Amino acid sequence: MIHRLPVTEGEPCPYPLGEHTIPLLGLNGTHRIRVTAFSTQRLALVTYQEAKRELGHHRSQSAWRAAWVRRHDKTWCRRHPTASDADCARRFSEAWSQRDCWVIEFVFVEKGPRLLARKSGYTSARYNSIDPDVEAVDEATLTRYAAQELERRARVGLTAEERRRARKRARTASALGYE
Repeated sequence: MIHRLPVTEGEPCPYPLGEHTIPLLGLNGTHRIRVTAFSTQRLALVTYQEAKRELGHHRSQSAWRAAWVRRHDKTWCRRHPTASDADCARRFSEAWSQRDCWVIEFVFVEKGPRLLARKSGYTSARYNSIDPDVEAVDEATLTRYAAQELERRARVGLTAEERRRARKRARTASALGYE
């Protein structure tokens, strides 16, 4: 993922290489990220393909520019509360296009163990899990276990129809690569 921030003259990148806990726009709460690379770029040179890689997945370059102005030009936005995307894009061209921004590349870091929650779903809080010492398996492993169990059941005391269905499910799981 990519996140862009305005460059403040003389200041280093606010998120150097390594792990950080930060709030990300469009995502609730704070998130643990690992910065893998950072560089600077002139805002006028940001292409639509690059803008799409950024958080928010903007529908056009003009929409990305409008979102940039709304996020980083709060003073102008307070003076123009009813500004359209076109107005914001014009403001971008006038005030921001010749400025540099930080291009911060990062990946999300897992928050903790993946445990089965007491009620439903998953949790990373051990006190809220069914068994705090046993982590939940990933989807592929779960499908493989289910296919093996269906195969076992196909071999023992099931009707011909139940065995046929079990073999079919096992073949499907095998074809999907869950062996």
